[in-house]
Amino acid sequence: SKHIDGRTILATQYVFDLFIWVNGNGSFIEVSRNDCRKFRDMMLLLPSRALRYSKTMSASGVIAMNGTPMNPKTVNKNIQFVSGLFNWAVSEELITDNPARGLTVGIKGKASSERNAYDADSLGLLIRNLTISDQSPENYWLPLLGYFTGMRIEELCQLRIQDVITMDDVHCIRVSSEAGPLKTINAERIVPIHSHLIRLGFIEFVNSLDATKSIRLWHALKANAYGKFSSASSK
Repeated sequence: SKHIDGRTILATQYVFDLFIWVNGNGSFIEVSRNDCRKFRDMMLLLPSRALRYSKTMSASGVIAMNGTPMNPKTVNKNIQFVSGLFNWAVSEELITDNPARGLTVGIKGKASSERNAYDADSLGLLIRNLTISDQSPENYWLPLLGYFTGMRIEELCQLRIQDVITMDDVHCIRVSSEAGPLKTINAERIVPIHSHLIRLGFIEFVNSLDATKSIRLWHALKANAYGKFSSASSK
């Protein structure tokens, strides 16, 4: 797929290498449902980043170390990668059935309850302590833009000066694939800029930038090896 980025390719390759480490490097068309079930069950016992032991130890040997097992959500994600491969193989008529179908594990509780959301006091503490500097203005503006627009962090970090526009006398941000890859094909949109951001001076900040030096809104942010501008800011 042309929409898969480099990080996903590396993550997928890691899972396939993990599968081979657990089950051996046999024929693709001979992988059985028991092989896939074994992979799932062993992942529930293996620690995260278990493949780092693969050159010196077996998967069973690593499990015997009794380390903290990987998160069941990671297990499910890995199973889905494998299942996706076999679904493709079925579509290509290389095999007749997907041996990894339906092998995800049940997870108790709601996903939303596992997120440590910011409460009002934490948000207040964060926002009150934001400071702006000419060297790193993104450290001030990105949390505020995230709060008042709901935009994804990569959408904000890859913005260009020209993406801050005026439509019908309303200041807006244009989210466009021209600035960088978007998470979904429906992510292109126009986002009005909140009046509080305008009162804080966001438009003046944008107008002060020199587009001849950089077309990006945040000069200090550089794309990482996967073309993502949000790597540092997300931390």
